[in-house]
Amino acid sequence: MIKVNYDTETTLVKGYYPNSINYASIPEPYIEIENDAQVLDKQMCVVNGVYQEYVKPLDVQLQKAKVSKIAQCKAYLISTDWQVIRLSDPTSGDPLKEGVAEKRVLARSLQVNIEACTTLEELNNINIDFS
Repeated sequence: MIKVNYDTETTLVKGYYPNSINYASIPEPYIEIENDAQVLDKQMCVVNGVYQEYVKPLDVQLQKAKVSKIAQCKAYLISTDWQVIRLSDPTSGDPLKEGVAEKRVLARSLQVNIEACTTLEELNNINIDFS
């Protein structure tokens, strides 16, 4: 048997304590599981006394996905900033590449739409493609 120590607030596993080692003390709280039930390659938790794989809450998943999509929009804006700056140089005579202005407007509006999403499904329906 293995004792599994976990955080009561986050439910995340903090440590494993095999019976084969004589520990002076084992932190509370803990549950006992069979040796072969121990999983070390995934983030695990204990919910209502059940040892299981940790799944991030939906609000955390949504926020992480929003940050990722907004980063894609910002990356496009950064990658085209030089073209906009070039326009402000009266001696360059170079026009903005075709479609760049429209795509920059799209990038900004996508960021607003992404922030407004309240579910992962809504967010996943937003396609980011500046090609």
